Amino acid sequence: MTVTNLSRRVARVEAKRPQGVPVFMVWGRTIEEATAGVDARRAAGTMSRTEAAAAMVWPDPGPVPSSRRIWLPEGPNGEPDISDRELELLVAALDAEAAAQAKGDPP
Repeated sequence: MTVTNLSRRVARVEAKRPQGVPVFMVWGRTIEEATAGVDARRAAGTMSRTEAAAAMVWPDPGPVPSSRRIWLPEGPNGEPDISDRELELLVAALDAEAAAQAKGDPP
């Protein structure tokens, strides 16, 4: 195998890799339920111990969104993996965490 062939193969593999950052979002009605979901997935091996996870509370009536891995800023096909409402709640949670860290509160 020549360097050129190897380079082309690597380029094809890299082109298939999703762009963005993967985050495993686990939804629950309470933070305790969502956190337990993260712990259960890590124990079962469906999430790695180092994978970014977001334990999220679903405050709206109706069904809780499915827990899943999303890609930020967008999915592998260039489409969002997250609904507008889920994104709104994620941004609010990240803003609250950043404010708490700025005040020196523990995570």
